[in-house]
Formats: sequence, structure tokens, C-alpha cells
Amino acid sequence: MRVLWIASMFPHTLNWLAGPWNIRGTVALHEFTGHDVRAVCPLAMVPPPSLLRKSVARPGLLKTWYDERAAAPRADVVQGIPVTYPRWAWGPKKLLWGYEGWLMYRQLRDHLAGVVREFRPEVIHTPWLSPEGVCASLMGQEHGIPVVAQGIGNDANYYLHEFPHRGYVIKELRKTSALLFNCRSTQRNAELAGLTHPNTHIIYHGVEVDLFKPDAARTEFGHRIVTVAQLIPRKNHQLLLHAFTRLPEDLRRTASLLFVGGGPLKESLEKQAAELGIADRVTVAGRLSHEDMILEMQRSDVYCLPTLSEGMPVATIEAMSVGLPVIASRVDGLPETILEPSCGILVPPSDVDALAAALTDALARNWDRRAIREHVLQNFTWELFARKTTELYRSVQTTAPRQ
Repeated sequence: MRVLWIASMFPHTLNWLAGPWNIRGTVALHEFTGHDVRAVCPLAMVPPPSLLRKSVARPGLLKTWYDERAAAPRADVVQGIPVTYPRWAWGPKKLLWGYEGWLMYRQLRDHLAGVVREFRPEVIHTPWLSPEGVCASLMGQEHGIPVVAQGIGNDANYYLHEFPHRGYVIKELRKTSALLFNCRSTQRNAELAGLTHPNTHIIYHGVEVDLFKPDAARTEFGHRIVTVAQLIPRKNHQLLLHAFTRLPEDLRRTASLLFVGGGPLKESLEKQAAELGIADRVTVAGRLSHEDMILEMQRSDVYCLPTLSEGMPVATIEAMSVGLPVIASRVDGLPETILEPSCGILVPPSDVDALAAALTDALARNWDRRAIREHVLQNFTWELFARKTTELYRSVQTTAPRQ
């Protein structure tokens, strides 16, 4: 089957780490089910707000940014997937978010028509509701191609609720052949915003189980807690530091805490750890390479994510694939992925005492780490994603785009 993905988050020369779930999903569809998969990655020509603020004092930053974007390749092959990178731009999100999909299609219409003529896709898949989902819906209607629009996180959990003109987004998404979500929580949040569809499906993303696996040579376990997440307020890392100070004294002397991930809170977390008197037990490593991040997970004993909100957090599944029990907030998609009590402990969000008690329990418990990994192998592999998604593609091939 010829499958076209439209995804603005996809690896490119300016950011090879962009959209890891998209490259893994497309590669899985090619490798496990034999589809001919191609991708269109619309490359934004609108500088991020942080760059605009910096450019006030350093105007040359904007020129450098535009020059780099303009010079980036228009086509490439990423892990065997042919990709094109057309350019596009949009207006202020707080004013025009709902019409970004229409703007995207108006700007990319000729490029996408060329893809249709040359590739003749049998199904279009967009792993984001807007703007890509709306753009694909308009494309599907014009060319008579079935469209699967997928919601995976902030598109359903936040944007549909907070940004303007969602009515247009919902109207166009209802014209697709099917809606797909990566967990029930994301689907529920979309429904709360008014987005429903008679042909709705849930297929979990996978993780790279061949990479995220336990260290076979490791036989002894200790008291090392790791968290892998962006260092942003929503992840609630500050609560984890406070919970660490409430561990029993003997455990606090032997336990350690490692933060892995990029973001603006690195220095403030280090400062908070010092103020709490636990700086010698806490490491804020920041962003690590994929390989180093896996090694740090393999060297750890418990994974913790005290987040305030999530879609389907892949890092928790990667941790379980390594054999780590997960201590996390009982919010959004986390209860769907963490099987209690065999794979971890869920606690109320922002409850520092409950989090400290769960960590104390987890660090003392003798976990069946093989069973934790088996839970992932049975439910969260990219092969499962590819096969279930293929079934969905086949079911919509006879479904014309809804008018």
C-alpha cells in the first residue's frame, strides 16, 4: 500500500531529533507490513517567540535563522523514508490557530498535487490534528483519497480547548475517513472539546524494545531514581525534589536522583536541590544522546514522573521496557500504560506525601522486572502499531472522504 504521512515534526538537517515517533512509525509501517511510505514535512518559516525576543538585542540572529531554513534540503531520505520539505508560514496562533490547516493547504496545494501525481497515495495519515489533519482533510476531499487524522497529545489535550476557531478544525476533521488516537485519554479530551467521529480508533504508539532493554549483566539493584522528561513546569520536577527530602533518613542517605532532559528549568532545579540540602544526591544531567539516555535508564532502579498532565508519555513505556517500575501521577494516559501493582504505583498529582510514600515502597520492593518488560512486549511495540494501523488503512480504503 502507498501511504503518505504529512507531519511537520519529522527529522531534518536542522533537527534530526524532531518527531521521533513519526520516523519510528513510518519505518515500522515499511519494515513490518511492507508499505511504500513517503512523508511530507512542512518546514515552518516563522521564527519561534524565544528567537524574536533575543533578536531585539541581536538582529543578526533572525537573518541567520532564515538563511539556515532557506538553505535546508527540499528533499531527503531518512532511514529509508523519502521526505520532502516544502516551506510554509502562519499567523499568530492566538488569533488564527483554527485556520492554520487551511493556510497550510493553500500554500502547499501545488506541492501536494505533485506528490499525488507522482506517488499516487492510497491513504493519507497525519499524526497531528491541526494544522496537518485539516490540511490532509482538504487534500483528501480534492483528490478523493481516504485520510486518517491522528491526535497524540497537546493537539487534543490543549489546543482544541484553548485556541480560537476550533469549530472549523472540528468541521474539517469530521470529513476525514477516520480519527485515530494514541490513548483513550486523548480521545476523551478531544470529545470534551466537541470533536467526535463515527469511525474512531485507539492504537498505542510503540517503543524500540530492541534498544530499550535491561542490562543482561546487571544482577544487583539499589536506590537510584531517574526521570526522563523535558525540564518544564508541567512535568512537576520540583515536587519530586521535595518528595526526595521526605524519604526515610536511611534511604535518603543511599538514594540518588537523576534528571534527564532539556528545558529551561535546569538551573532552578539545581538551585532548589541545593536549598533543600540534597545537592549531593541530585544530578540534573540535561539533554543526553539517545544512547546515553538508555544507559542511564539501565543503570537506574525506579523511574518517576510526577507530571501534572500528559498524553501518552512514551518515556514511561521505555522505562518499563528496560524493566524499571514506574512511579507516576494518576493523570491522563498514564493509568492506561502502567499496570498496577506489577509495573508501578500511581499517585494523586501534586501530593508530595503520596509520592514520597510510593518512592519509599518502590525502592524497597523486589520487583519482577521481567514481568514489567513483558507488559511492554505484549502491548507497546512498533510492530503492533504497524499491524493495527495497517488494518485501519485497509478498512478506510473503500471510504471516500466525507463531505
